[in-house]
Amino acid sequence: MPENWDSMTLNQVAHTLAVFAAPAVNQTGLIDRPDVALFWKRLQIFKALTGFTDLNLHEWQAVEISLFYKETQLLDSAAAIAYFQDKLRQLVEKTTAFMLIQDAKTGAYFLNSSLCVNPLYAIKLPMPSARTGKPNKNGAPRQLLLGNYYPAVSSADDPLSNVSLEELSRLFSSFEAYHADGQNIEHLHTMTAVLYRPLKSRYNQNTDTDRRRPLEVNEAVIQDRAEKIAAIFPLEILRVIEFYIASCRAQFARMYPEIFKPKSQNTEGGDWLDFVLALSDFDPTKKDKVMSDNAHDMLELACRSIRNNKRQMAN
Repeated sequence: MPENWDSMTLNQVAHTLAVFAAPAVNQTGLIDRPDVALFWKRLQIFKALTGFTDLNLHEWQAVEISLFYKETQLLDSAAAIAYFQDKLRQLVEKTTAFMLIQDAKTGAYFLNSSLCVNPLYAIKLPMPSARTGKPNKNGAPRQLLLGNYYPAVSSADDPLSNVSLEELSRLFSSFEAYHADGQNIEHLHTMTAVLYRPLKSRYNQNTDTDRRRPLEVNEAVIQDRAEKIAAIFPLEILRVIEFYIASCRAQFARMYPEIFKPKSQNTEGGDWLDFVLALSDFDPTKKDKVMSDNAHDMLELACRSIRNNKRQMAN
């Protein structure tokens, strides 16, 4: 049984997110009560992750009811069933606890965005230079050359560790646009196209911090890759990537609180361009250099500058 999101496989994450996103429907129809619906979803996830079947649950229930009768000397079937259901609930809630967080004020549950290890290690897409070429002897067209496309390096403690500030801004901007634009899936295609890129032609694992080709300046190249992703990727996989970026974004907010503030605290109303220009001393000629630097380095530099300014103002 996985202990956190990062220890789950791609299929496990995809199935779990799909269950949480879908309405809770049992044999009698749609479950209206939020608490009952949530437990039903957690139970479905528990069964999928452990391999438990309905038959296994019935067999376990029979054993627990028998033990209840033996230990209590009571032939109360309703109490026996309640005893089993309580044990089942405790087990299901314990094993799925890491997936959710509870709002302290409302008591509502939300997904715990803490998937900082990308479970989709690589994808295959037609290479930019691939052509069908002349037909084979049997008249069938030749297949497009498929190539591996790789994401950024990431871990729980160091999310998106080797991305540039340009890439980070594009990833987070696409993520924010997806939620601001009625969850328009095209933004997820663009976000995935930014994240996954081909291997460098002369990649050296001893000296290169990023095995991917640099992020393309030409917007048409990114959109071409986004269209290929749209034709291949199902929603379930895009949902995993969206949740992964959401998790990285949440970790960035914890690491750099001076930059990533809750909306209620963001009184300046600045965007990524304002942030970049501030790092480049508002000199447009320095913008490209700042955008190509490591995102973590730039954010740490900005946070130190903010903290220093606060100390000077306090004195």
